[in-house]
Amino acid sequence: GCFRTEASVENYASVASVIQTAVKNGQDPFEVLRVIAALAQA
Repeated sequence: GCFRTEASVENYASVASVIQTAVKNGQDPFEVLRVIAALAQA
């Protein structure tokens, strides 16, 4: 698919980076995303 806005591209790149970094560090990427989401709501 295509990204419709520059913001969408940046958001995707940010999430992909977090997932890739978590995997490289032997962490569960879904757990890392959950923690980030919880921190954002705090």
